[in-house]
Amino acid sequence: MFRKAFMLSTLFALTACAAKAPDTSADVAALKATEQQWFDLYNKGDSVGVANQYAKDGMILAPGGPAAAGNQAIRAFLTKDIGNTKEAGYTDKAGAVNGAGVSGDLGWVSGTYILADAGGKVVDQGKYTTLYQRMNGGWKIIRDTWNTDMAPPAAPAAAPPKA
Repeated sequence: MFRKAFMLSTLFALTACAAKAPDTSADVAALKATEQQWFDLYNKGDSVGVANQYAKDGMILAPGGPAAAGNQAIRAFLTKDIGNTKEAGYTDKAGAVNGAGVSGDLGWVSGTYILADAGGKVVDQGKYTTLYQRMNGGWKIIRDTWNTDMAPPAAPAAAPPKA
């Protein structure tokens, strides 16, 4: 009986002394708001505003091309990408945020996006993951990647061999 009481009191003491996880809800809310701001700035055509959300050594890992590493490459990528999206008459809509978290000075958000034409027809949809680092009292994107859920276009039929 004494042994059981000792074990229970020891377990209780260890539980009481265990470190509590910090409350990261304010940081998670800030990251989610920053994600929405990214989409808002993108759809306004503000490539400079979007680029300013990235760290100087950040990286965009977009599908179908090389990584855009560093502030200058990120600005160039965003200027071209936003321009192409606007020219096509598309809007890049935020879908659902399906995950977010913070550990120390690192944070992440994952979610979905929907690219739609002026009539609302979906021309692309997919998912993304954005990694953040706390810098100078705010959050900056250090890695940004996304990919489509849609099947790639069919390959053109091969030309028949010449006789």
